Amino acid sequence: MHLNRSQIQLVRGINASVNAAIFYQREEPGRDRWQNLTETLELCAGDCEDIALAKMVLLQTWIPADDLRLLRVKTGGGEAHMVLGVRSESACLVLDNRSNSVVTLEESEYGVPVYSIDGRGQVYSRGGNLTAARIRKFDEAIGKDKISSKDAVRLASRAMVAPGSLTTEEIRALAGSVLTQVPDKEQGGRDVRPG
Repeated sequence: MHLNRSQIQLVRGINASVNAAIFYQREEPGRDRWQNLTETLELCAGDCEDIALAKMVLLQTWIPADDLRLLRVKTGGGEAHMVLGVRSESACLVLDNRSNSVVTLEESEYGVPVYSIDGRGQVYSRGGNLTAARIRKFDEAIGKDKISSKDAVRLASRAMVAPGSLTTEEIRALAGSVLTQVPDKEQGGRDVRPG
């Protein structure tokens, strides 16, 4: 997919806004639960998977689900980490809770992902140990969240104009419509999300 200037601004704005609104909170050792967007926003906290999932759900209105990928990567120190990758024609852009800067995967410290899961739940692995339980966690977390196009446009416009400026309350208010998916009347009552 070719990302136009507005989409790149949107990607940067969503990254910075979610990073500002959601506090990173490491899970207890041995616990690996993926929250859906509403849970993450209610808590104003989540681990790297929760934050990457929130960004994925918010971007699915404008970017096809196959071009959004949760990437399981290793940090420079060898620690497991998850980021959101946005595929374009020439590169994969990385949205990371550790930085408001959006860089290509090649420019990041991460290298080749251990595995990735696109917005439709398709898994891509380089032979890593990917269990059915992990895929089920993704399905449970992503399957609950949908976004109405009217609220998504409002969020995107604000995020593009002033990245990182959305308050937790504004993102939380948006999350209320995420679960109910109220189609816009201007669109003839249809769900206008791509894919």
